[in-house]
Amino acid sequence: MSASDLPGTRIVVECELDAAPEKVWRALTEPELLARWLAPNDFSAEPGARFRFRGLEGATIDCEVLEAEPPRKLSYRWRHREDDGIDSIVSFELTEAVAGRTHLRLVHAGFPLDLATPLTRMAQAGGRVVSLALALACRDVQLPRRRAA
Repeated sequence: MSASDLPGTRIVVECELDAAPEKVWRALTEPELLARWLAPNDFSAEPGARFRFRGLEGATIDCEVLEAEPPRKLSYRWRHREDDGIDSIVSFELTEAVAGRTHLRLVHAGFPLDLATPLTRMAQAGGRVVSLALALACRDVQLPRRRAA
């Protein structure tokens, strides 16, 4: 199942990050780096892997990796038990842009239509905050040095 298969409202945020796709991928998939900009987690970038984000005041979001194609595409199911049982899909698409930058397309799909208006506004603002937090996290990611041939 993909984000385009879900009924309901879709939040789409696109931006360019001042980091190579490999750095952005690491910030999206390494638990320690992911925790810096999103939430503590036990993430594993393997399709079918189940993981959990742990938020403030004990809130949890149960997730399952649907797709992981390093360093270009990641999607997971996002089940937030505390918010009316919202079951949605979050997708990240990374495309190499000029000068070592990355074009990020973030889609969060599957919000119920009856929640669409207020939730959409909050999620769109949240998507912009997420892209900024991710951009800041990427600044600290170090890629392994390539050995000279």
